[in-house]
Amino acid sequence: MNNAWPPRRHPENRNLVLHEGPEFHGMPVQQQKGPLIENYLDRIEKVIQTSLLRHPRVAAMRFDLRLPQGMQAEGDDNRLMTAFWERLKDRIEHDRARARKQLGMAHDTTVGYIWAREYDQPGNRPHWHCVLLVNKDAYFGIGRLWSDQENMHKRITSAWNSALGITPEQGQGLAEAPKNPVYHLHRHSDGRDFTNLFYRLSYFTKMKTKQYHGSAHAFGGSSVTLV
Repeated sequence: MNNAWPPRRHPENRNLVLHEGPEFHGMPVQQQKGPLIENYLDRIEKVIQTSLLRHPRVAAMRFDLRLPQGMQAEGDDNRLMTAFWERLKDRIEHDRARARKQLGMAHDTTVGYIWAREYDQPGNRPHWHCVLLVNKDAYFGIGRLWSDQENMHKRITSAWNSALGITPEQGQGLAEAPKNPVYHLHRHSDGRDFTNLFYRLSYFTKMKTKQYHGSAHAFGGSSVTLV
């Protein structure tokens, strides 16, 4: 936690608390990009905890989303993120229904997620860092877009194209998975899997390269349910 008192507030949004220490709740965080936002770190921790309450084994899948060249995001792109995640949830639910029909049974999954909206410099174009959290017994990995098999990468790409209202040809390369995109978490592990994922996702919370004015959110995530 940030030990400074009173806590340093974000100069553009006084509701946001800045975090400058090497750890948050005892877990290492990335510091190389400057101050982080404590509110966002807390939300990430709670979303991961919620996923592990709902499933004893969780697969977390990192990916990035971009806009086509020439397309500008609307001023209120909260709707764009909402549309994307709703479409992705629909595709996952459809796949689970298909699997139950074909196999007679299939593991269900909830859909947890976190996203951060950032801006390229100097073009000032938005892009989104995302992570999807699902039941590992239902989905082990993200897959590759060019695979012949249906996989999560293709569902993500299809959901993003649909949210943007563009064709698959126009959407090529807009949804990408970075290196080492998948983390597996176990509810009863020693916690290192949780800590490793949290460190990776702490990058989402950096103060730099975000915008905090207007109605568009810089950060969001699925609902949390902690007991």
